[in-house]
Parts: sequence; C-alpha cells; structure tokens
Amino acid sequence: MKQNLSWQIVSTALKRNRLNIFVVIIALFAAALLSIVSPIIYKILIDDVIPKGDTKRLVIYLVLMITTPWVITFVSSLKNYFSTKIGESITSQLRLSCFDKVLHAKQEAFENITPPQILSRITRECGKIGEIYVTKDLATFVSEIISLLATL
Repeated sequence: MKQNLSWQIVSTALKRNRLNIFVVIIALFAAALLSIVSPIIYKILIDDVIPKGDTKRLVIYLVLMITTPWVITFVSSLKNYFSTKIGESITSQLRLSCFDKVLHAKQEAFENITPPQILSRITRECGKIGEIYVTKDLATFVSEIISLLATL
C-alpha cells in the first residue's frame, strides 16, 4: 500500500523539526510540573510556615508564589512559539508540494477551475492542516496527556 503523500510531507517536516518538538515536549512537562508547585507552596505555607511564624521562609514562599505564574506563562509562551513554528514548517512544505504538483499537471486537469481558485484552495487547505491539526489539536492533545501524567 502506497503511503499518502501528505503524510510523507508531514513526517518529513516533523523530522526536520526534531529540536522544536523536543523543546515543545520539555515545555509541556515543565508547565505541567510548575502547575503543581502552587498548591504545594500553599500547603507548606498553611501547614508549616505560618503556624511556626517563620518569616524568612514566609518571604521565600511568597516570592515563589508570585514568580511561579510568571514562569508558567513564559514556558507556555515558549511552547506556543515552537508549536507554531512546527505548524508553519509543515504548512510550508505542504504548499510547496501542492504548487509543484499543480505546475507539473496537465492543462486539462484545470479546465473548470481558475488559477486564483487553485491558489486560494491550496493556501487555505494547507494552512488548515498545519494550523489546526498540528499546532492546535495535536499540541493540545499531547499537552493534556502530559498534564494528566504529571498530576498522577
């Protein structure tokens, strides 16, 4: 069975973006672990630091409480940046492949469709594949799985 051309293009683009994928996965794990830090800080503050009146540790934990959301936001932004970069790479590869096929196709194949329609369809549909399936749906799915594993 012959493999689907778009899947070959997507897998090639994913292989080219191994470093970006690695950064996204690390950022997902980091964000999941950092989201667990806040409840742990609250527990330590309420159960240990405040009852003992330890002001030095109180200041440290308060600084951690303030900086943790900032770090989570930074890590999430990093993940979004690299996810978008991966999606754009896949979209670009799909568009180049489609345009190459159109340029080398026979003229009879395009009798009922105008060149602007061809351009619009290729641009729109390839963008959907890269944006929705790779950047949004796939990244969100992997993110939720990692968050689930981190909370267990």
